[in-house]
Amino acid sequence: GRGVVVGLLVERSARAVVAILGVLKSGAAYVPIDPGYPEARIGFLIEDAAPVVVLASAGLAGRLAGRDVVVIDIDDALSDTSYPAGGLPAPAADDLAYILYTSGTTGTPKGVAVTHNGIADLVTSHVERLGISPNSRILQFAPLMFDASVGNMWFALLTGAAAVIPDNDQALPGTELADFMVQQKISHAVFTPTALAALPANQLHGMTLLVGGEVCTKELVDRYAAVATLINEYGTTETTVDSTMTGPLESGSGVVPIGSAVSGAALFVLDGWLRRVPAGVVGELYVAGVGVGVGYWR
Repeated sequence: GRGVVVGLLVERSARAVVAILGVLKSGAAYVPIDPGYPEARIGFLIEDAAPVVVLASAGLAGRLAGRDVVVIDIDDALSDTSYPAGGLPAPAADDLAYILYTSGTTGTPKGVAVTHNGIADLVTSHVERLGISPNSRILQFAPLMFDASVGNMWFALLTGAAAVIPDNDQALPGTELADFMVQQKISHAVFTPTALAALPANQLHGMTLLVGGEVCTKELVDRYAAVATLINEYGTTETTVDSTMTGPLESGSGVVPIGSAVSGAALFVLDGWLRRVPAGVVGELYVAGVGVGVGYWR
């Protein structure tokens, strides 16, 4: 229900998407837990997020043995028709949709709380600029605990595009992933520059590739912009994935910009006294708008 958190201990899969939709339709927010996390990290997330229940894939529920939390096998939940199909009020735009944990500047993970409104704004600001349509096929590359997964999933679900989910082996950056993208006729994909650099450029012809999360180098642009539509974006988990986006980049264009504000966002470069700085003067980037999350969970 509204105002509570549900944990997801699931791997990248169609069932994970179904679980997320179920959580959100109930009015709750989801917090993904990486099955690859060490026991201490899983314990911290359970204690800090305080989920009322954790939905776990078959074989993963044992990772929560001894934890003070209710665990439901997602396979049992999806096959049990005795659960009520509705009757819950629809979530409001300003209700929490998810909590993602960042590393935190202090070294202690911090949960970033984002609303349904933030997701809607993200999709609205990207779909037209990226040319996403019901005919698009969007690679679901990012694990659920990374905010890129939010864009990947909702760009597909809210436009009627196909969400194409590789298994864990296929999702390793390299020739096998590129082969998978070609076989699946992927039209759009999001990568970090490091992940993209591991893919052979000659297999990515005609695709729209977004990069973010790291500095995009001119060498990367020179290599991939000649064969694909390459777009650089910048944002943080706290601002619902992306705050800026470039247009299609061109090979040989030199230093790579982060682009301009996406619709729904406003950007300000300020000094230490929160005053706007003139062009060419170093300052700190501040982001305002619908996509700014409600704050940290704790």
